[in-house]
Amino acid sequence: MPRHSSHQHATNALEKIEMAYLSEYRVGRCNNYERFCASLIRASMMQYATIIIISPLQQFFSKDPVETLFKLIHKLRLEQRVKIFDLSLYENDYTHKGVLCPIIE
Repeated sequence: MPRHSSHQHATNALEKIEMAYLSEYRVGRCNNYERFCASLIRASMMQYATIIIISPLQQFFSKDPVETLFKLIHKLRLEQRVKIFDLSLYENDYTHKGVLCPIIE
């Protein structure tokens, strides 16, 4: 994606998730959750790529990771492009919350 288009895309995406303030931060100032969100937006700039999140409970730092992660994906309109793979260790967390998640065994 051209630089100007990617900048506009990132700005719009940050506004959708109410994190426009991140555009003024350096990486070192961001917390783990903010870095994850920025990484997801960056990955979304690849037009025909599938975004794969492996072991999200280890990467996605939130008090309620499963629901918050899905809300984030929905706000960014990435439902068709994101695949989540998790280890069997976390299967119960997803099943308990009623979320279907492919499991790598």
